Amino acid sequence: RTQGNAAEKAFSAAVARVPALRGSLQFMEPGEVDPAALDAALDRLALATPSVKRIVLQALAAAVLSDRHVALAEFEMLRATARVLDCPI
Repeated sequence: RTQGNAAEKAFSAAVARVPALRGSLQFMEPGEVDPAALDAALDRLALATPSVKRIVLQALAAAVLSDRHVALAEFEMLRATARVLDCPI
């Protein structure tokens, strides 16, 4: 299995946790993500309601667990995102 396939599988697992978003999100290769746009999205998400934040974190956890293995970098990404959202885990 290639890294790209693993990333797409993780993306699909996350989207599956949010049925309302199915079909409205598009997978992007890691190199295609604009860091400034990601920062801006996290800033907006930090203003969301607790229930929205919970859904997002559950989706991220589904992505991390999609291959049944949690790498340290994946855990740290999840933890850092939760911290930015003021939802420490």
